[in-house]
Parts: sequence; structure tokens; C-alpha cells
Amino acid sequence: MEKTDHLRHISLRGRVGVLLRALPTAVAVMDCCGVVRYGWNPAAERLFGRTASEAIGKAIPLLDGGCDVDFADLLRRAATGEAISGTELRYERRDGSSVYVSVSLAPAASIAGVGVGTRTGAHRAVRTIVGLFEDITRRKQAEDLLRDSEERFRSVFEEGQLGMAIVGLDTRIVQANRRMAQVFGCEPDELAGVMVKDLCHPDDVRDVAARMER
Repeated sequence: MEKTDHLRHISLRGRVGVLLRALPTAVAVMDCCGVVRYGWNPAAERLFGRTASEAIGKAIPLLDGGCDVDFADLLRRAATGEAISGTELRYERRDGSSVYVSVSLAPAASIAGVGVGTRTGAHRAVRTIVGLFEDITRRKQAEDLLRDSEERFRSVFEEGQLGMAIVGLDTRIVQANRRMAQVFGCEPDELAGVMVKDLCHPDDVRDVAARMER
């Protein structure tokens, strides 16, 4: 019976290994402290820049959560049976660069050949955590570039020496800068919601309307 169970464990572990190697998503099987114990697949090697021999037995090098995320708490929650999905974290690669990943964690009651001990002669499975790591570095970089661009635009718009306004398709002012408000002798928020034609001289309304239409 014990020999049969042993063969089943070997067979299951082999199938799990084949599956992990084939997955395009980085996978690591960790203990409740985040130390990699098994299942550091090729996708994880590429993502983190660490071979399986370099990763197993060590904690994944977390840099920060970026949004008040406590990774240790996520691991504890996963160990109690909760599935964690889509949490964004930042990790350090072997070359010192950082990689942003979307992390999903799920509990695994037991994995063949991992954390198996004995208690009063019976097999006892140590709870492990399966982690899936999706590279979102490019998306995060694009978001940072967009944020920087928006901040630069906001600075130019708000501090510019030319009167400027953001106008909706209905020609109603959405937002005006301080210089434009000074031209009309009011505060910027007083121009919000005002129709452009209402700021024009009657003789210029038709020309302004034609320009707005174009």
C-alpha cells in the first residue's frame, strides 16, 4: 500500500511539473512566509531573472506593494483558504531592476512531495501557497507616462500666460485657467458651464461659432 501511494505521489508530481513548465504565466509554490519551496517554472525564471536553483529556498524579493499592500497578510489569508486575485506588487529582479506584477494566490492543501512529514505514523501535509505572477510592467510604465503627461499639461494650463479653456462639444466651458478668468474679471470656477457665445461680442458670435464648428 505504501509503495502504491509512493508511486502515485511520483506520478502526480511528474504531471504537475509538466503543467508548470508549459504555463506561460510565472508560477511559484511557497510556504506561508513567502519562501519558494517548489514549482518555480521557466516563466518565473524569465520574469524574475532567477533560476529555479537560485529561487528555491528563498523568499521572492518584494520591493513594495505600491498601494499599502501587506504581502505577508496576503499569504496568511491564502493559507486560511482565501483566494487572492489581481493584487499589484513590485518585485526586484536579479539585475536590480524592478518588475510590476499582478499577483494571484491560492491555498494548496498539499502537493505531492512537498512538505510531507509524519505525525503518529500518518502522513501530514504542510499547507502551501500557489502564486501566479503576471508581468504588468509595461502597463504600469504607460500609466506613469500618462500621469506625467497629465501633470505637465495641468501645469502649462494652470500657470500659462495665455487664456485657455477646455470646451465641450456643446461649446460650454468645462474648465478655464486663471489667466482667462483674469481677462473676464472673474474667478476660474465662475467660467465653468458658461457658453462660449455668451463671452463673445455680438458682432463676433457667427464667426466664433463657425470656428468652433470646424
